[in-house]
Amino acid sequence: MFGLIATPTRRRALACLLPALGLLGCSAARPPATAWSSPVRPSVAAAATAAPRITFPPAAHAPVGATPHASVAVAPIFPVMLGIDTLEADGFDVLKGKRIALLTHAAAVNRHGVSTIEVLRHAPGVHLVALFAAEHDLYGEVPAGANYKDHLDPRTGLMVHSLYYGVNLGHRPNRTQLKGIDAFVIDLQDIGTRSYTFISALKAAMEGCFENGVEVVVLDRPNPLGGLKVSGPPLDAQ
Repeated sequence: MFGLIATPTRRRALACLLPALGLLGCSAARPPATAWSSPVRPSVAAAATAAPRITFPPAAHAPVGATPHASVAVAPIFPVMLGIDTLEADGFDVLKGKRIALLTHAAAVNRHGVSTIEVLRHAPGVHLVALFAAEHDLYGEVPAGANYKDHLDPRTGLMVHSLYYGVNLGHRPNRTQLKGIDAFVIDLQDIGTRSYTFISALKAAMEGCFENGVEVVVLDRPNPLGGLKVSGPPLDAQ
C-alpha cells in the first residue's frame, strides 16, 4: 500500500499513522431509533452513545508539564442489539393489540439496562397481563433449587406463575394460566452450562403454549460462551 519504507524517518511516520488508520477503518452502524421512550437515566443513555477520545501524551523527551498532543475522537461502539432491542426497534409490531404473558428473569434487560418487564409494560399497543418465572423467581431472590408458588408481583401488580417446582424443572403452563393470552413472550439469559435450568423452562413453556394454541415469541440473547466449544465431563446417567 505504501511501497517499501527504507528510512528510519519513514518508519517512524508509518508507526504514527497506523493507529489513526485503525480508527478510521472501523465503524459501527447506529442502532435504529426506538419507538418507546425508555425511562433510562440521562447519564446511562449518554454513556451508551458518547464518542470517547484518545489523547496522546507528550513525547518522551518533552519537559514536565508539556501540553499533550491533540486528542482523536473514537467512533462509538454500540452494544449488541438483543431480541428485546430489535423488537422495540420494529415498534413491537408482532405484539401490537395482543394480550401477552412474559417468561423472564432479572438478567433480561435491554441494551440500556432496563428490564424487559418494564419495556413491555410501557410498549405502545402491547398489553402485558401476566408474568411467568423460572428458577430463582423474577428478581433472583429465591435460592437455587427452592420451590416457590404463584404470587402477585408487588412491582407491577401482575400475577407471577411459577414454572419451577424443584425436581420438576420443566413445569408447563396450563390451560388455566394461558386463558386469554394471545402471545407468550420468552426472554431468558442463559450462560451456556448444562446445570442451568432456564433452557428447560423455555422448552416447557413452548410445549405448554403449543398444546393450547398460544403463539410464542422468543427474544434471542447471545451465549456468553460463544457456542463454539463444548467441554467438561459427560452427564452421569445414574
